[in-house]
Amino acid sequence: MLSVNTPVFYTTILIIFVIFSIKELTSPKKITKFAKWSSCFQEGIGLWKNSSENDGFWNHTAKISSSCKIVLDLSIEKLSESKIHVFPISNNSESVHLTIRVSEDIEAESKLKKVLFILDNYSFLLFIFQKSPQTLLFGTFPNSKQVFFRKIGKVFPVTIGMNSEVIDTPTNDRNETRNLTITDSESLMQLDLIYFLKEVLKHEFYISIWFNSIFEELPNMIYRNGRVDKNGITVCQMNLKINENEKTTAKKLLLNVINDRRYAVIVDQFDTFINMFLINFDNIKCKNELGIDR
Repeated sequence: MLSVNTPVFYTTILIIFVIFSIKELTSPKKITKFAKWSSCFQEGIGLWKNSSENDGFWNHTAKISSSCKIVLDLSIEKLSESKIHVFPISNNSESVHLTIRVSEDIEAESKLKKVLFILDNYSFLLFIFQKSPQTLLFGTFPNSKQVFFRKIGKVFPVTIGMNSEVIDTPTNDRNETRNLTITDSESLMQLDLIYFLKEVLKHEFYISIWFNSIFEELPNMIYRNGRVDKNGITVCQMNLKINENEKTTAKKLLLNVINDRRYAVIVDQFDTFINMFLINFDNIKCKNELGIDR
């Protein structure tokens, strides 16, 4: 019988440990879809990161994005020219969606509502004895004249930014009689994004948020350990509609999001705007809801 105190015993244990260590070090590691995408995207835009030419940067980035997004292997649905979405494969909990600054064209939101409604009822049939999950659609618009969105969700007459305050924005009124455009200002209520998400909507988990306009401070809010994180808020996917005057802010956001290694990014270039789509590959609940294999 081999005694545990003998040198042979310890030598045997050491040999076994070395064998398993070598096997672990030499066995091929699984390269995740997110890692493949990240490598593809970073290599593709590498030479353009420091370019001062905005249009050239975005044209190139859109081409790289189109090539790299294939490795994500996600069922991405195009709801409109500026909105794409990954629908949840699991809809056992509330699906909360927010559009910031809704437009008169609510084609994408209507399609979103329709598909999520079908998923809600499918989940209800599967779990007939459980409470049916809900789909909640919210929107914001600077004044109360926005009536289109009310057909499918609840709209709040506010603008969204970094701080809660009253702001003055310019308005142009056309005087047809004198053929003049009169520039005036309008006072609007602006709410801090975090306050609006937590205290007004009272939700901390959002399946999607669509930004039809962005503000300069937004990039710093959504990074890892930024204000969104520190307030316990999770967003699974974001659509950012980038207008001409927002390209510099959007470039900063894109490059930092890439380095942050949380969101995969898809970029589409259009004549008058850029669409940036972010998918959360970091949060476990988001991955489960969207069927993501990191």
